[in-house]
Amino acid sequence: MRHLLLGLRLLRHPQLRRFVLIPLVINSLLLGTTLWWAMTSLFSYLENLLPSWLAWAQWLILPIVFIGFSLFIFQIFGLVANLIAAPFNNLLSERAERLLRPQGIVIATSQQAVLKRAFSDVLKEFEKLRYFLLRAAPLIILFFIPGLNLVASLLWFVFSAWMLSLEYLDYPLSNHDRNFQQSRLWVKQHRGICWRFGFSASVLSLIPILNFLLMPAAVVAATAIYSEVSSHPETAD
Repeated sequence: MRHLLLGLRLLRHPQLRRFVLIPLVINSLLLGTTLWWAMTSLFSYLENLLPSWLAWAQWLILPIVFIGFSLFIFQIFGLVANLIAAPFNNLLSERAERLLRPQGIVIATSQQAVLKRAFSDVLKEFEKLRYFLLRAAPLIILFFIPGLNLVASLLWFVFSAWMLSLEYLDYPLSNHDRNFQQSRLWVKQHRGICWRFGFSASVLSLIPILNFLLMPAAVVAATAIYSEVSSHPETAD
C-alpha cells in the first residue's frame, strides 16, 4: 500500500503530470460508463441471487458477492482501459523510473522508436488479455452457479490481486526489454511483495474517487517496486 500511496503523491509531480493526463481521461471515461452499467446489472443480479430459504443469510452473503462482482467488473474494465492506454502507461513508467532512479533507464526519444514501442505495447496487451481470459473463464462460470458463486467471489479477489500485480509490473519490466513470459517469471520470483501490491490495488479499486486514479497510480507504484527490488533484491520480500 505504501507504494500505491507514493504513486498517488507522485501523480502531481511536474515531470509526470503530462504523462498522467491521457491515461486518467481514458480511465475516467471508461470507468464512469462501466460503473453505470455494472451497478444496474448488479442490483438486478442480487435480487434473484438467493432462494427464499436462504433469505436469513442475506446480510452475510450479499456483501461478499458484491465485492467479488465489483472486482470482476473492475478487472474487465482494467484490461480494456490498459489496452487503450498501454503506450501512455509505458511512457509514464519510463519517466517515473527516471525520477526514482535516474541511472536506471535510458529513455528513447526519437519518434520512430516511440511509435515502434507503442505498437509493441498494444500487442503485448492482447497477450495479457489472452492470458487473463484462459484463466478467468472457469471463475466466470462459477459466478452463475447458485451456492458456488460465493466461493467464486473469494477466488476472484485472489485472482484479481494476481492479475493487477502482473498487469502493472509488466510496464517497468517491459521498459527493460522483458517479454510477457519473462515478466510473469519475475513476478513469481518476487511473489511476496507482488501479492501485497496486488491485494492493495484490489482494495483501492473498490474505493470511490480513488479508483479513478488507480491506473496511473499503480503504474508509478509498480515502477517504484521494480526500482527498489532491482536496487536491493535482498529486501524484496
